[in-house]
This record gives sequence, structure tokens and C-alpha cells, in this order.
Amino acid sequence: DLILVNGLGFEGFIDRLVEASGTQAPVIIAARAVEALETAQEAHEEGEHDHSHDHSHDHAHDNAHDHDHDHDHGPLDPHAWQSLDAARLYVAQIAEGLCDVRPQTCASFEANAGAYDARILALQGELEALMSPIPREARIVIASHDAFAYLARDFDLTFLAAQGLSTDAQASAAGVASLIDQIRDTGARALFVENVSDPRLVEQIASETGLSVSGRLYSDALSGPDGPAATYLDMMRNNVSLIANALSGS
Repeated sequence: DLILVNGLGFEGFIDRLVEASGTQAPVIIAARAVEALETAQEAHEEGEHDHSHDHSHDHAHDNAHDHDHDHDHGPLDPHAWQSLDAARLYVAQIAEGLCDVRPQTCASFEANAGAYDARILALQGELEALMSPIPREARIVIASHDAFAYLARDFDLTFLAAQGLSTDAQASAAGVASLIDQIRDTGARALFVENVSDPRLVEQIASETGLSVSGRLYSDALSGPDGPAATYLDMMRNNVSLIANALSGS
């Protein structure tokens, strides 16, 4: 009856897939209402431009239609689910889309969305309390790839990563060396592997800096049903709890 996608260029293949399938099903873009962040690369490139130019480039249009490569997410960071604030917008957007498709059961969709929104808010309070004792200048985290900008925004974290947005990206020797210098200069101590990335890069960084790996963060996928990130809320609790423990030295 419908197609649910994240949006923000995450599913670069989706337009071609929908067209090829011939389906008339409506497409719900879960992240439609999210205030999207630019990718680090896009922000860097814009910073190099002459800002007196007329920036008529429509990022949202390009993101939705022009970036068709599966691993090229375009100018916007699609990992908005790493923000609990954004997750609330996802829930509302999905409920609205379901109501459009099945208006006869809209009341049930809205009730479920309201209940889940309350659970998100409760978790948000729990995690903010966990992070609050940690000084802002100590909130530096090292991870495999650049998937946590929204989490960083919400909890005043600084993430350092040798890879870009895509887990297929190859970290250059210069990039790794620069990251190691940053770790030494900042005194960062929270180093994590990710469930979707090759751990060898993080193991190399650990070896060269003397840091211990603080645990496994879940970025683009959940764990199995018996793991620490079996649901979305479990994933967020796992990630922020591990980060808070590592930053506080627990």
C-alpha cells in the first residue's frame, strides 16, 4: 500500500526502483520535516566559496532527485535517526502518511504515534541526565565513519572520523595520520568501533594512540534481537550510555 523511505538522499536508488516497479503506491519520506545537516564535505566546500555569489543551488531538489549513486548521499547528511528530536518528526510523518493511506484506522495510528513519542521523550530525559555531568570540552568521540553528526548536535559532542559518510569510503593514510594527531592534541579518549564498519581502522588507531576501544556503536543498522540495540530506542540508549561512560572514565 505504501513505500516508506528515510529520505535525505539515503536511498539513492529509490526513484529508479519505484519507476521500474510500476507501482502507484505513495512514498512516505520519514525525514521530510527534519532540519537536515549538511555533510562535513559540503560545509567545507561551501566555506571555500565566495559568499558574495548567488547561491541558487537547490540542495533539497538535488538530494531528492540527482544523487542516484547508492553510496553518494549528496549534500545533506541522511543519518537523522541518530537524533531523538528528529525521531519524533519521523514518527509524526509516518503516522500522517499511514492516515492518508488508511483513514479508517487513523485514530489507532495516531494513538500509537503518541505513545511512542512519549517513550522517546522519556529516553531523551534519561540520556540528557546521563550526559549532563560531562564537561563540554571533554565530549570528544572517535568513531569509524561520519554517521553521528545529529547525535553530536543534540549532546554537544565532537566526533572525529577518518572515513566520510559512506562505510565504503577508504580512509587515506594522510587522513588517518591527521586523525591521530587530533586525538593526541585534544586528549580524546572515547574510541569506538561500529557495527557496520571494518574494525581494523579503529584497531590501528588504538594501537598508534594507546587508547582502548570503548565499545561498539550502532549507526546504520540494529543488532540482533538478543543484542544491545534490538530496537531503535535500545540503540540510542546503548550509544549514548557507552559514550557517556567512556567520556567519564567509567
